[in-house]
Amino acid sequence: MTQLNTKSNPIEYMHFRPIFRGESGGATVAIMPRASSGTALISVARCGPMDNFNKKIGRDVATGRLNAYLAGRQSVAGHVREIAVPDMLKLKETVAMALVDEMADNDLA
Repeated sequence: MTQLNTKSNPIEYMHFRPIFRGESGGATVAIMPRASSGTALISVARCGPMDNFNKKIGRDVATGRLNAYLAGRQSVAGHVREIAVPDMLKLKETVAMALVDEMADNDLA
């Protein structure tokens, strides 16, 4: 099993909160770069519209899904995806664009 969040497998995070103060919801994205293959595994943990945003809980959920996926648990396969990252220096920019594209495809933008 691949060990997460080590020096050779760092996990990076992105946090998204509602634009307007006082709104609930939000999302945390866990990103595991795979420089050797030019890809990254990403997992998104979304809060419900009535939940208060909490970075630690979001990191725990998103990282847990990556762990479960790498351990072969198919039940989380829908929460983890692999994206192409042509330039690892632009990792978070590439992830953000992939998420925007996905939201547009699902009419969530």
